[in-house]
Amino acid sequence: SLAIGLAQVLTSFSVVLESFLSSENRVDQAAIFSIFSRVQFTLVFTICLLVTILSPYLVPFIYGVEFTESVGVLNIVIVGILFAYQSGNFSSLLVAGDQIKYNVVSSSMGILVTVITAPLLIEKYSIIGAAYSQLIAYLTVFGFQYITILIKTEVDRNLFFITRADFKYVCSQLRKPNTDLPE
Repeated sequence: SLAIGLAQVLTSFSVVLESFLSSENRVDQAAIFSIFSRVQFTLVFTICLLVTILSPYLVPFIYGVEFTESVGVLNIVIVGILFAYQSGNFSSLLVAGDQIKYNVVSSSMGILVTVITAPLLIEKYSIIGAAYSQLIAYLTVFGFQYITILIKTEVDRNLFFITRADFKYVCSQLRKPNTDLPE
């Protein structure tokens, strides 16, 4: 449930991206998406890393020492959340580009991978197997969407970690006065 709570908090970031991509102003959409994607991935990666580092302490504190063994599962699921989150951003871009069919294909691939891997991995590794099955499915969806976006759009290849130029751009945008607000 800690991983699910984290995923729900992170989903709110995607609302900003979707509203931007859905707007009529498509000037520099690929460049802005690339920056947005890198900034968000870097933030989510940092949060996931912190949760992973702190999970041996957080899980027993929040749920009790009897749940200490679930830390391994949480750490596997956290990696899946990171890539599922990025897939959500990719989905927004594909929808905005009127390429929903690729979301349907990637989701279908994820379901197929789950149907194949879950019984095999759960039978052999129990709950850890379920976590790995989920991770493999998320990575499948992510991989298909990432390759599709690289082929079908003009976004940068680096959609993951913030660059110095991104940092400067974000800082400059934060310094700008917002002229869209009513007086």
